[in-house]
Order: sequence, then structure tokens, then C-alpha cells
Amino acid sequence: MSFSPFARFRNFTLDNLKSLLEIYPEAFDTMNWDEVGNIIESSHKGYKKTSYQQACQFGLEDKSDKQYRIQNYLYNFDDSYLRKYIEFWACTYYAPNPYVNSDDPPIIIFCEIGKAVLNSPNYSIDYFDFFEKILVEKVMIFC
Repeated sequence: MSFSPFARFRNFTLDNLKSLLEIYPEAFDTMNWDEVGNIIESSHKGYKKTSYQQACQFGLEDKSDKQYRIQNYLYNFDDSYLRKYIEFWACTYYAPNPYVNSDDPPIIIFCEIGKAVLNSPNYSIDYFDFFEKILVEKVMIFC
């Protein structure tokens, strides 16, 4: 199957997050994505093919507008807050890799949690049961 939840650049670890944050030019907020991409590609071969995909999937950069943006607040985080950022993404974000040709429907964890809560009789769910169910039904069937 073509299922692949994340771009296959690197594992999303603290060291890899920090290395991604180090590649952005200082004046990125005055450039468009092509300009930033070309600068980074010149010193980090493959950025425009795969690593930018992971950066986008984990919310580091936003190239949805003409103006290129990166989440500047991450530069103020120490390692413990960067770990929390990683945990946030690991526990809340999921979509099949949009850069892989696939018919697998994307899911957004927050939306799925909201649906589960609204569909429960007492408007509550067990967080761990929810993730076990969502992983088995949505993810594991593709492995």
C-alpha cells in the first residue's frame, strides 16, 4: 500500500527538529518560498525534495501564502519545550503523507476527538481507548 503518514526525511526527534530550525536564513520572513527553498537547497541538498515536506507536516513552515513563514516562537523554546512541541504533533497530527500518491483519506486528530466526544452518550471519551481505536481502524489496516 502507499500509506505513509509522514514524509520520509528523518525521524522526528529533538535533534532533527533543531537541525531543521537551523537551516532557515535569517531574512526568511521577507522572502517567498522559492527564494528560501533555493537558499536552503544550495547548502542542504534535497531540501526541496523531501525535508521541506516534513517541515510543513510538522508545522515548522507555512508556504500557503505568497509570503513564506516559519514558526518563529520555536526559536525561543529550550529543549524541554521543543520536546513538548514534538509530543503535541505526535499526539494530535495525523494525515497520510500528502506528497505520496494515495487514496487514503486524511484525518485530523482534533476533529476525530471532537466527533467521538459529540457522539458519546456522556460527552466524554477515554483518551487511550480513542487512540487505540483510531490507530487500529485508520492506521494499522494499511501496514
